Amino acid sequence: MIILQELDQTDRRILLALDEDPRIPVMLLAQKLGLARGTVHSRLERMAASGTLRPNSARLLPASLGRGVMAMVSAELDQSMLNDA
Repeated sequence: MIILQELDQTDRRILLALDEDPRIPVMLLAQKLGLARGTVHSRLERMAASGTLRPNSARLLPASLGRGVMAMVSAELDQSMLNDA
Protein backbone atom coordinates (compact mmCIF):
# COMPACT_ATOMS: atom_id res chain seq x y z
CA MET A 1 0.00 0.00 0.00
CA ILE A 2 1.34 3.43 -0.94
CA ILE A 3 1.07 6.09 1.72
CA LEU A 4 1.12 9.56 0.22
CA GLN A 5 3.42 11.90 2.05
CA GLU A 6 4.19 15.58 1.85
CA LEU A 7 7.54 16.27 0.20
CA ASP A 8 9.45 19.16 1.70
CA GLN A 9 12.04 21.35 -0.02
CA THR A 10 14.90 19.01 0.91
CA ASP A 11 13.05 15.99 -0.53
CA ARG A 12 12.42 17.95 -3.73
CA ARG A 13 16.08 18.94 -4.03
CA ILE A 14 17.13 15.31 -3.61
CA LEU A 15 14.64 14.12 -6.22
CA LEU A 16 15.62 16.83 -8.72
CA ALA A 17 19.29 15.91 -8.35
CA LEU A 18 18.45 12.23 -8.83
CA ASP A 19 16.46 13.10 -11.92
CA GLU A 20 19.63 14.63 -13.39
CA ASP A 21 21.84 11.67 -12.37
CA PRO A 22 19.89 8.66 -11.05
CA ARG A 23 23.07 6.63 -10.43
CA ILE A 24 24.89 9.17 -8.29
CA PRO A 25 26.16 7.63 -5.03
CA VAL A 26 24.50 8.89 -1.85
CA MET A 27 27.75 10.42 -0.59
CA LEU A 28 28.26 12.46 -3.78
CA LEU A 29 24.60 13.45 -3.79
CA ALA A 30 24.91 14.70 -0.22
CA GLN A 31 28.04 16.68 -1.07
CA LYS A 32 26.41 18.18 -4.16
CA LEU A 33 23.41 19.33 -2.13
CA GLY A 34 25.35 20.40 0.95
CA LEU A 35 23.52 17.88 3.15
CA ALA A 36 24.70 15.23 5.57
CA ARG A 37 25.03 11.75 4.03
CA GLY A 38 22.76 10.37 6.76
CA THR A 39 20.05 12.91 5.92
CA VAL A 40 20.03 11.96 2.23
CA HIS A 41 20.18 8.25 3.02
CA SER A 42 17.34 8.35 5.57
CA ARG A 43 15.10 10.42 3.31
CA LEU A 44 15.64 8.06 0.37
CA GLU A 45 14.98 5.06 2.63
CA ARG A 46 11.77 6.68 3.93
CA MET A 47 10.53 7.40 0.40
CA ALA A 48 11.43 3.88 -0.77
CA ALA A 49 9.78 2.20 2.25
CA SER A 50 6.56 4.18 1.79
CA GLY A 51 6.33 3.22 -1.88
CA THR A 52 6.88 6.79 -3.04
CA LEU A 53 9.92 5.81 -5.11
CA ARG A 54 9.81 3.21 -7.82
CA PRO A 55 12.40 0.47 -7.59
CA ASN A 56 15.61 1.11 -9.51
CA SER A 57 15.13 0.43 -13.15
CA ALA A 58 16.95 0.73 -16.43
CA ARG A 59 14.77 2.82 -18.68
CA LEU A 60 15.50 3.47 -22.33
CA LEU A 61 14.74 6.70 -24.08
CA PRO A 62 12.28 6.01 -26.92
CA ALA A 63 14.45 8.11 -29.26
CA SER A 64 17.40 5.76 -28.68
CA LEU A 65 15.33 3.02 -30.32
CA GLY A 66 14.41 5.25 -33.24
CA ARG A 67 10.97 5.95 -31.82
CA GLY A 68 9.70 9.41 -31.09
CA VAL A 69 6.96 10.30 -28.70
CA MET A 70 3.47 10.20 -30.15
CA ALA A 71 0.10 10.82 -28.60
CA MET A 72 -3.33 10.18 -30.05
CA VAL A 73 -6.19 12.26 -28.75
CA SER A 74 -9.85 11.71 -29.38
CA ALA A 75 -12.69 13.99 -28.38
CA GLU A 76 -16.44 13.65 -28.64
CA LEU A 77 -18.60 16.75 -28.77
CA ASP A 78 -22.31 17.12 -28.36
CA GLN A 79 -23.34 18.89 -31.54
CA SER A 80 -25.67 21.23 -29.64
CA MET A 81 -22.70 22.41 -27.52
CA LEU A 82 -20.27 22.87 -30.44
CA ASN A 83 -19.99 26.65 -30.00
CA ASP A 84 -19.10 26.24 -26.31
CA ALA A 85 -16.29 23.87 -27.21
